[in-house]
Amino acid sequence: MERQTVDFVKDPFGCFLGEEQRSLNFQDAENKASDLQLMYCGKERCVPGHRYGPNKRNLYLLHVVYSGVGTLFVNGEYYHLSKGNAFLLYPHMEAWYEADLTEPWSYFWIGVRGVDADSFFTEAGF
Repeated sequence: MERQTVDFVKDPFGCFLGEEQRSLNFQDAENKASDLQLMYCGKERCVPGHRYGPNKRNLYLLHVVYSGVGTLFVNGEYYHLSKGNAFLLYPHMEAWYEADLTEPWSYFWIGVRGVDADSFFTEAGF
């Protein structure tokens, strides 16, 4: 088996997603309380105009944009985001987001919950 090297500067999750794949998702099926529990994570290379939502979730969902451009709509406001931007959706917060038509974004996400999740994100500046 050939060993794969990953350029973490250009694409920190290149080892998870081959060129022929558009998305990948991992899910934790256990339902137990902990300080901070990873429920799922994944990565998406969006096609132009790809839209998700509106939707509400029962956990914290952090997205980090690593290329391209997109729009987030939350709390009655539009946010135009690009490489290096991140956004956190809180539990039960309704939002939708959409990839740009000419330079669609790519992002990775983590969905977490736990008794200390709110304080962890507050301390991180969200």
